Amino acid sequence: MFCSMCGKELKPGAIFCGFCGAKINDAELPSPAGNTAPAENPAANAPALQDLNRMFQLQEIPMQQGTERSFPFLGDTLVISSGMDAFIAYRKLFRKNAVQMQRALEQEYNSRINCLDNYFTDFPIMYSNYRKPLLESAFRLLIGSYGIYDISAETFEKNHDADFNRCNQLYEIMINAFNETIEANQNRKIRRYNMMPGFIFSGIGGIVAATAVNIATTKMLESSIRNANVSPAQRKELFQRIHADLLMEDVFYDYWNVHYSLTYQLNQHGADVWYPTVENNNKAHGLLTNIKAGLIPPENKTGALMQVFHARPQEDGLFQYLNEAYPGNPDIGALNTYFGYENGTI
Repeated sequence: MFCSMCGKELKPGAIFCGFCGAKINDAELPSPAGNTAPAENPAANAPALQDLNRMFQLQEIPMQQGTERSFPFLGDTLVISSGMDAFIAYRKLFRKNAVQMQRALEQEYNSRINCLDNYFTDFPIMYSNYRKPLLESAFRLLIGSYGIYDISAETFEKNHDADFNRCNQLYEIMINAFNETIEANQNRKIRRYNMMPGFIFSGIGGIVAATAVNIATTKMLESSIRNANVSPAQRKELFQRIHADLLMEDVFYDYWNVHYSLTYQLNQHGADVWYPTVENNNKAHGLLTNIKAGLIPPENKTGALMQVFHARPQEDGLFQYLNEAYPGNPDIGALNTYFGYENGTI
């Protein structure tokens, strides 16, 4: 038996596809009294992946062959290597596509996710559906453009999940809060029964565990969530802890950071594509911190700023500092354009 959504072979008796999260058994389950009925399963009507590219006009990302570039910089010359030039090009291209998919997910989220149950069961599928075209475009570059054949699409996605999945952190926090509520309710029942003459209970049926799962590929069993010992009022309070604006910001960065997963693999396989190291990240952070604090002599500041660019041009606060310290400077304006600085980020 194969999944009708992604074509992967299913395990016998599977209820959900372990690869794309599509629901195999569509039997309706009762909702808790007073709780808003979960919205229609988003996987059931998800557009085919090739249609997502056309629907949202995603840019097909071509192979980037970087070129060494020179920029006038505060009386000196800033040289960008060909490898960093390729990295910056991928970073800007993936940003455009990430914006498109984040907006699409946000629109569906606002129309579908109206209670905690929806969030637990449907959001992971929606998240995965809109991220897949970004992962697939990166994987096509690895295979088709660079001839890197020693990593599978599943491994590439798994590695990205491990490194760049902010949304899963919130998901696990909410699951833990859900479990804590179940446990508290269970303990109240135990205490209540133990106060009855002649009755001593150590537990009533056990706690329904809402296990944290891979947010990009797996869906929690709806029956466990809907039938859990959590009242409608408690579910509402838990749901209100999710701030949609912050969640969508996390979605955007998870989607955009596919470019990091791509450029890391390219760098590790010997392609002329730069990738930031932990050592360089620390160097850039230390330099910029000391520049802002006025600890670097004025005559050395330009050289220190160029070192920040060479170590990590996307260092948080670098472009904000440059634009505030040198307002209207044409050198900074040219770098804003090249690195794609907008809305406080590059």
